[in-house]
Amino acid sequence: RFRIKTSELFELVRDGRTTRGSWLFGSKPPANDLLWQTIEAQGVKVWTFDRVRNREKEVDCAMCTEIGIRAARLHVAAIGEHDEAIKAKRILKAAVFVVVSGDRDMLHTVKRVLSFGIAVELWSWDNNCAGCYKELAINGLPEADRDADHPGPAGRLL
Repeated sequence: RFRIKTSELFELVRDGRTTRGSWLFGSKPPANDLLWQTIEAQGVKVWTFDRVRNREKEVDCAMCTEIGIRAARLHVAAIGEHDEAIKAKRILKAAVFVVVSGDRDMLHTVKRVLSFGIAVELWSWDNNCAGCYKELAINGLPEADRDADHPGPAGRLL
């Protein structure tokens, strides 16, 4: 039986970096499952959704929405030359959005985040990672997917 030690996975992915926010999205666990509570105790915001006919629903959409909101806020804050924009530009340049998923449903969101100049680090098992991410990591963001309002370099998929 395959088991993941969530605390160790979180530390592995965090890699000693300071986080400005961590979120976990998933289906509602059984009432006696302490997994989500354990993760919340580590300072992670947990978003859970009901399963429909025993299938995961809403999780990918919620992830994409929250990632997009944070990337857009950072991107907008970095527009201009005033002090707050200059500070936001430094944050934007250093930011790395870490996504633990290889699901192709996230591709558009990942590309938009990259188009704002934000790096994205994708963690997935090789056999569960959509090939489009491997191609994106090798070739970079295509010119057609770049944000016209962000003249700087695109972020990198790590």
